[in-house]
Amino acid sequence: MEPEYKFCQQIAASLNTETLITDVQASADIEHFLFPAKIIDAEIPTFIIPIQPRWAKDLFDEELANQTLFGAKPELAFNREAVY
Repeated sequence: MEPEYKFCQQIAASLNTETLITDVQASADIEHFLFPAKIIDAEIPTFIIPIQPRWAKDLFDEELANQTLFGAKPELAFNREAVY
């Protein structure tokens, strides 16, 4: 059995356990491996922080970005570190 296949089976088995959603570290580790997928019912603490519209256009709002001359900056739009 290929190592990649075995790894995928382990991830699938972990996702099927009932305790995964309460195990913050395990949920975060699996989300890290499956990025950009999210485990929606995991109990990972999250925070919503409002940002200024000029930054939102590059990160979230395609309509706002299309109103500028050059549109969204790809290096900002696809940046993993832009997650707050």
